[in-house]
Amino acid sequence: MDNGKVKEAILKRSIFKTISYMKPETAESLNTGNDAAALKLSKDKVTVISTNPVTYTFNSMEKLVVASAVNNVAVRGAKPVSIDTCILLPERYKETALKKMIENLHIACNELNIYISGGHTEVTPAVISPVISVTAVGMADSGKVLSVSDIKPGMDIVICGYIGLAGSAIILDKKGEDLRKRFCDSFLDGMNDFENCYSIAEEAAVAVNSGVTAMHDVSRGGIMKALWEMAETADVGIEVNLDNIPIRQQTIELCEYYNLNPYEMMSTGAVIMVTEDGAGLVSVLSHRGYVAEVAGQTTDSNDRVFIRNEERAFITPPKGDEIYKIFQKGNEK
Repeated sequence: MDNGKVKEAILKRSIFKTISYMKPETAESLNTGNDAAALKLSKDKVTVISTNPVTYTFNSMEKLVVASAVNNVAVRGAKPVSIDTCILLPERYKETALKKMIENLHIACNELNIYISGGHTEVTPAVISPVISVTAVGMADSGKVLSVSDIKPGMDIVICGYIGLAGSAIILDKKGEDLRKRFCDSFLDGMNDFENCYSIAEEAAVAVNSGVTAMHDVSRGGIMKALWEMAETADVGIEVNLDNIPIRQQTIELCEYYNLNPYEMMSTGAVIMVTEDGAGLVSVLSHRGYVAEVAGQTTDSNDRVFIRNEERAFITPPKGDEIYKIFQKGNEK
């Protein structure tokens, strides 16, 4: 199988079909559009849970893994509460490095006003670099959990946050020396805030209070993968104008330099919001200082279409994330 998240077709035939039994507490069946499970464990509250790993080492990996899991909870309309961690370390990993990792996880949680409730830490020859998996837990009122399945044709698609920030931050961390030969310091220094933009929990809370119908965070595989997953789960068509999707100039130029597609690159820090009033939601988000644009609409067809420079093309089933090309041998300038 290819690097990255397992492809949707494999998920459906080898995982979702295998896990066929659902207990009454499970609010919905497994699907690719809702990345957090909703469990109705009491009459008035729903517990929302999501797990996310980081399987390669880079400077802000702790911030990314916490935000990724918490984002999945937040887009369901839940208030994030805590995380559990599972940390697998290679042999000869130093205790000082582990302590620094935990400190960074703690800082990331403090920034999101959540806490670490428990976890597991193990040294194992099964890994050659640290692997961190985070399970985030949140709470929502019964009947108020958002689901991509509630999306209908004729709704507006809003993109909040810049796509490609996480991928750009990883590229800078892994290829910084090479990049400083190509780009000026001021251009690259403009990326220093990228790692502080992984969380969309606050934006999601604003959207929930503004009548959003559903949300889907944009992570591995980029905006194209997220749009496909959302449309597939909701069983709607989509038409999106790429020119209206927020993207930083640094991301564009880094992707051009390494021949990467920014629309298929890790984009933790961006979120798709679907609503009946896209202009109104953008106005509210913009007033709060968040970047947001109406990028398209859902349709009653089966077509998933993107438009760029007035040319139309189809969104294809998702592939692996472009960021993995950075780790491949031979990808040197």
